[in-house]
Amino acid sequence: MFTKILLPISIFIIIHIYLFALNIKESEDIITGNEPIKKYWAIMKNNRDVVVLMYILVIVYWMFGGILSLF
Repeated sequence: MFTKILLPISIFIIIHIYLFALNIKESEDIITGNEPIKKYWAIMKNNRDVVVLMYILVIVYWMFGGILSLF
């Protein structure tokens, strides 16, 4: 269960924390300002390389979690 569900979710959360830590000012605007979804998408567009890496890691761990748990 851990490798199929919790590991991809934890990787997703860790990478989002990393993205928000890179852009403290924009992250504060998301929390306190108006239109948080537009500002969230702006952060995702500015850090497109990290977002693509996040999606690849989540998909790999979701698909091959059972195999990776053997090691």
